[in-house]
Amino acid sequence: MASTSALYLLPTTVSAIAADDALDANWWPFGSLDQLDAAITAVGRTLYAAHRPLLQRALDHLAK
Repeated sequence: MASTSALYLLPTTVSAIAADDALDANWWPFGSLDQLDAAITAVGRTLYAAHRPLLQRALDHLAK
């Protein structure tokens, strides 16, 4: 598995739209990794450990 990250600041809220490769795409707003992990776990999904540093880097950048 390979992951690529990008941080986009959008001027308005947009809907998550996907084709058949990701029919269940969703946005997950969060202020901490613990908050995100709890929200994802609550719907029966898993936050992959390898994604945590990428997401933390985005949070750190936004906090500047």
